[in-house]
Amino acid sequence: MQVRRCTKCMEELKEGVRLCPHCGYEQDSTAQPSNALNRNTILHGRYYIGNVIGQGGFGITYVGLDLVLDMKVAVKEYFPTGSVSRINSYSNEIQWDFTGSGRESWSDGIDRFLREARKMAKLDSVPAIVRVRDAFPENQTAYIVMDFVEGDTLKNYLLGHGVLRCEECMALLSPILDSLVVIHDRGFIH
Repeated sequence: MQVRRCTKCMEELKEGVRLCPHCGYEQDSTAQPSNALNRNTILHGRYYIGNVIGQGGFGITYVGLDLVLDMKVAVKEYFPTGSVSRINSYSNEIQWDFTGSGRESWSDGIDRFLREARKMAKLDSVPAIVRVRDAFPENQTAYIVMDFVEGDTLKNYLLGHGVLRCEECMALLSPILDSLVVIHDRGFIH
């Protein structure tokens, strides 16, 4: 299956076009981290993978496209730092460290990750929680597919605008606190 999309914004690209007319990104102009999935990978026969948009201790998040619904999504991959490796020039398969209790940790970690997806899916109606659309195991790990939320990080906003006034902080925090109340009432946080 040939997909022609910008790997940053997921808008359609004409054949041979390297500079996205929508976001200005030059395709493959930034290096994908060596431990990340290759761009243009299709997961679960349905999710086209683009650029890495975040990486932390337990996972890597990618911009993606749901090829069935033709919509931009975020795809979070279970990838706990220190326990796994991947060299994406060879394969999207993950190499796990199975020394000691590694095999048990691997299985438990994937189960916890998929349980997290199920819990998040039950919070679908809570406004400040990103909607989970799918979750599945693949490549010896697991993935959660969520709605893509357009916007900037708080860190980038602060770098561009400086310190926030109290009123601005409250405007940002109030919806989050309201959602935390709902989550707590439903027993997800004790």
